[in-house]
Amino acid sequence: MFVIAITAKALKLDFGFGLGDKKTGVEFVKNFTLIALAFALIWHLGAQILGNVGTPDYPLNITNIAGQLGFQLLLTGPSEEILFRALPITLLLYSFRENKVVYNFQQNMVLKNERLNISLENVIAAVLFTLAHVSLSLNPFSVSASWVQLTLSMVLGLWYGVAYQKSKSIVYPMAMHSIWNVVMVGAKYIHFAILQ
Repeated sequence: MFVIAITAKALKLDFGFGLGDKKTGVEFVKNFTLIALAFALIWHLGAQILGNVGTPDYPLNITNIAGQLGFQLLLTGPSEEILFRALPITLLLYSFRENKVVYNFQQNMVLKNERLNISLENVIAAVLFTLAHVSLSLNPFSVSASWVQLTLSMVLGLWYGVAYQKSKSIVYPMAMHSIWNVVMVGAKYIHFAILQ
């Protein structure tokens, strides 16, 4: 937040902390929520069929469940969207507009079209978001990742970025990210409860 505050003032940049285009933002959140609910249902039905439900790493009591859902709702979505959408997309957009070679390249990108509107800034931010979902340990050194989680991270990162750029607000990607986390974690708890 310190970097955003200093940069916003020095470069006169808008990081999208207002409501922006409310109609577009609300439409993104509404459609995303429906898709997230459908995905969670299909995902957990598939896990049940394949016998790949897993078990929680901690006791399922009201304190743990409320704490985990609260953390997912209030902290991860908002903080990750500031770090992986508002900050990089805004700074990259500013930098690319100053660099005519990159700006011209970006105008001719295959992914950038009126329907998808996936910009180069968004792709870079989504890659950073995806890399943040790789598990890294220094002692002992190890790197591990789930291709399913990385694929989901990339797709969701691009989707959050499009919502940010089209709505001109980070509020809606924050809501989408929080909804995704709560729906997926909540569905897991419901699945565990049904099995017990």
